[in-house]
Parts: sequence; structure tokens; C-alpha cells
Amino acid sequence: PPAPPPRAEAVAVTAVDIASGSLDDALGREEVQSAAVIVAPDSPGFISRALKAGVKGYIVNTLDFADSLYLTEPRVVQTNIDHRNMYAKAVGYLISELKDATPVIISNTEGRNDKEAFTAYLRGRLTEEGVPFIEIPYEGTLTSLDLERLSADTEASYVIVPSAGSIGEFNRFSHALNNFRVTNPDTGMRLFGYPEWVTFRGDAQDMLHTLGASIYSRFNDDFDSFSARNIASDFLRWYGEPMIESIPSRGLLGYDLGCMLVKNLRANLGVFSPETPAEYRGIQSTFRLVRASDAGDSGYVNDALYIIHYLPVTGTDCTIL
Repeated sequence: PPAPPPRAEAVAVTAVDIASGSLDDALGREEVQSAAVIVAPDSPGFISRALKAGVKGYIVNTLDFADSLYLTEPRVVQTNIDHRNMYAKAVGYLISELKDATPVIISNTEGRNDKEAFTAYLRGRLTEEGVPFIEIPYEGTLTSLDLERLSADTEASYVIVPSAGSIGEFNRFSHALNNFRVTNPDTGMRLFGYPEWVTFRGDAQDMLHTLGASIYSRFNDDFDSFSARNIASDFLRWYGEPMIESIPSRGLLGYDLGCMLVKNLRANLGVFSPETPAEYRGIQSTFRLVRASDAGDSGYVNDALYIIHYLPVTGTDCTIL
């Protein structure tokens, strides 16, 4: 067999504190100007200033979800999947997994319905593909009377999609859904929802397991996994204090990003190649970078999305789209 390609032996990592000095001075430093990759800080305007300063490498944006320079700048890499593709993948997965289930969109006529953009996109896709669906509006709190439109037939099956993602709104509809499930044990019912639900704890989290919820998310926050617990333990040993608790974990985000970059640079002899290797699957994040535009004059964006499934009683598993 042919010999494997040579690999770079080491990757040099330089940390620059832009908070304690001039950003222009930092961007003018030789190690910054010639770096293969610059990881952008959570600082508005940094990426555009770095491009104007003439840095030669790729600029990786992980912390600013809203920045869209990757659409027009070939050397900008956005490691978060954009909303358009996130909705397309999530709805495509939902439709493909319906089998014989009927989608049911529920909305509070007195609520914010902060996920209306998602449910509007879902309505459009269902209509385009000829998939029948049911809409149930309710006033304030979902009740058993609101669900009378759903058949209790043993052949019936439903996927419930709410138009809101907050815990307050979740508590207004989840109990009625559970009552329907308990009263009609032979009728299938599943819940499909939103990234914010990974923050639920206590009774709300238990209800996600009870209702067999699935959510779409940019991250898989499985803090009880063997790998996550090992990194948390090593972090405490290295730095003398635990990682700051957040969802997603900033510590695990940095670890995954660092591993992806180092392995990419080593595989490409010190040159960063966004599409080679094709995918890096970390503890909390998966990076699958693709051109943001077919025309080839754009930067790169992550194409990976998690579907997280809440298992009965406890635990989760996930599908990566």
C-alpha cells in the first residue's frame, strides 16, 4: 500500500490578549499576520478589522452567531450552522421521520409564539410536499378540550410542534399533552422542539423524557458522557478550578475547536484546509465546513446539526445531520 502522507510534527499556538492593549498593535504582530488560523474573540468588528489589517490566514468565528462576513469573505469561517440551513435540515428530518404520524402545530393566541419563524417554514414545507397537518390554537394554557380534535384511534399518531420555546410556555402546554398521552396509551404522540430546551432542569426536563421529545441543536450538551466528565476533571487539575457552567459549555466548545484546528493543521502540514478532513466530531460540537456559496467566492460555514432525542426516564442520544 502507498505510504501515508507526511504529517506536521507540531502546531504552534499563540495567545494574544487584545483587552489589555491596542487591537491594531495586536493585528500588526508578525505571528498574527502570518498565522494559518486566527480564532476571533467575542469582539464586535474584530473580523472586519483583521481583514483590513491584511492577515494572511483564515479567521474562525465561533462566538458571534450573527456575523455574516463568511458569506462574502473567502477566508472567514463560521463554525455555527446558519438559521436557513438549520431550519431546512430540522424540518427535513421531521418530515422524513413522520412515517404515518400527523404533524400538529400548537400556538398560544395570548402568547409570544417566539418560534413562529420556524413553524411558518414548517407549514410551507408541509404544504409543498403535500403532507396534511393540524393546527390547534389555544388561549393561555392548553387544555384537554383543545386536544379533542386529535383522534384517540389506536391507528393515530401525532408529532406535536409548538410555536414557542420558552420554559414558561412549555409549562402551559406540556401537562395537557401528557394527560392526553396517559388517557390514550394506544395513540402515538411525540414532541418536536427547540435548542433552548437543553437548559431545562427539574420537572420540565423530566417532562421532555416523558413526552419523548426530540430537539434540533447546534450542540450536543451531554455533560454526563465519559469524555465530557474526563475533560471537566482534567480542567480542574490543570487550572485549579472547575469550568464555568454554561450551556453550551464554553470550556468544551474551546476544547472541541482547538482539537479540530490542531488536527486539521497537522493533517495538512501546517496549512488550514476547511474541507479536509471532511468532518470533525468532538465532545459537544461537530464541525463539517462547506462553502457558503456555490459560486466559490464565499467563506465557509458549518453544515452539521444535531437532533437530540430524550430517552424514557433519563439520558439522551443524538443524530447528526
